[in-house]
Amino acid sequence: MNSDHLERLGRAVEAVSTELDDWGLRPTWRDLNDENLFGALVGCILGSQVSFSMSVQAFENLHAEHLLTPRQRGRRESLDHWEAAMVAALAGKRSPHGHRLPGYRFPSRAASHVRRTLESLNQEEGGLRSLLDQATTSRDVRRRLLDRAYGIGPKQSSLFLRNIGYSSDVAVLDTHVLTFMRLMGLCDEVRSPSSLRQYERIEERLSAFALGRGIGLDRLDVSVWIVMRASESSKATNAS
Repeated sequence: MNSDHLERLGRAVEAVSTELDDWGLRPTWRDLNDENLFGALVGCILGSQVSFSMSVQAFENLHAEHLLTPRQRGRRESLDHWEAAMVAALAGKRSPHGHRLPGYRFPSRAASHVRRTLESLNQEEGGLRSLLDQATTSRDVRRRLLDRAYGIGPKQSSLFLRNIGYSSDVAVLDTHVLTFMRLMGLCDEVRSPSSLRQYERIEERLSAFALGRGIGLDRLDVSVWIVMRASESSKATNAS
């Protein structure tokens, strides 16, 4: 990719970032009740190793069936029923013609991860809210989250913290952001690293890039995600 194209790409990211005028007006985690807070974490667990559209559909399926949290807490039979209901909802439903509609890629694994995460968080007084409240920095809470939650790595835990308005200084290093970083000569990675240490090293490079452009890190990676998805969609359309 030539330098002119890279410069246009950088300008497109900057232009999109200026359009996110209401970015700072998002509700913060303190405004969310416990069920919505855990629901946001469930959404990020569902986003691991699947496409964005599949994770969104899976979340909507659980939400429609009121399965983002168990109806009764602390009872094993209730949790068993909740997990089984999640598996059924994630696996997909049958159409009126008897055909199974597309479902989630890993229904049993995801349901197990969600349940184990809830059980793990409930071992700590105050649960998820307490974990968020007691951390000293965004990196600290991300480490704590990785120790407590199942089925997520640094990328999904960072997405959770951004989605609930907890922090503006963590990056969601997904495929689109990493592609942008490779084009800009900021990294060589193709996939989001599972090692937290490596993840933080790459995150620091993107943070320095954001600082140089005068854009907040959280705003930058959302802008990059929008621009790169649009670019790839345009290439696919042209190729067809």
